[in-house]
Amino acid sequence: MKDIQEAAILLGTDANGVLNELVSAGLPDLLKRARARHEDLLTARTAKDYDLAPINEPILRAMLLAGRAAGEVGRNSAMKEVAKKVYREPYPTPEMLGERAADIDGLLQQLFQLSLMLGNRRGWALEVGEQKQFNAANVRLQGKLKALLDEWERFVYPQGRPEAEGAQSTTSTKKAARGKRTGNEG
Repeated sequence: MKDIQEAAILLGTDANGVLNELVSAGLPDLLKRARARHEDLLTARTAKDYDLAPINEPILRAMLLAGRAAGEVGRNSAMKEVAKKVYREPYPTPEMLGERAADIDGLLQQLFQLSLMLGNRRGWALEVGEQKQFNAANVRLQGKLKALLDEWERFVYPQGRPEAEGAQSTTSTKKAARGKRTGNEG
């Protein structure tokens, strides 16, 4: 405030005059940065190329890719259609799978938006407290995503993931080996 008063005295005006001068001198640059920031946020909100790297479950990955291809309006129905085609169990239903996939997709979008906001600041510096809040939000979202993915695994594979086709469990392999030694197979 002392600087404003000193500038007012030196310019022969009052504090309002100094503030008006500051606004008119700094506004074009501020407006330019604000528009760039707004564009970055719009890009983050509408981006469809967010990362699927944390998703290694084939049914879920196929559902998410179909949802992206369908766009915002047809996303949920596209994910449910994929579930109907690839998931043959009576429970959970394709609708239930679609709802869970939409939740996971929403978290992936949020994580992507957060990373864009942190990476594309265009000269805007975050204060220490703001950086801590962004980091805490990232950790919280990552935790939610892990919990949803764990829930997906329990939901889709209540008996555990099926073994790869052609592979035998160690128990069945041992039984087959014993059967060959004793002359009894089966």
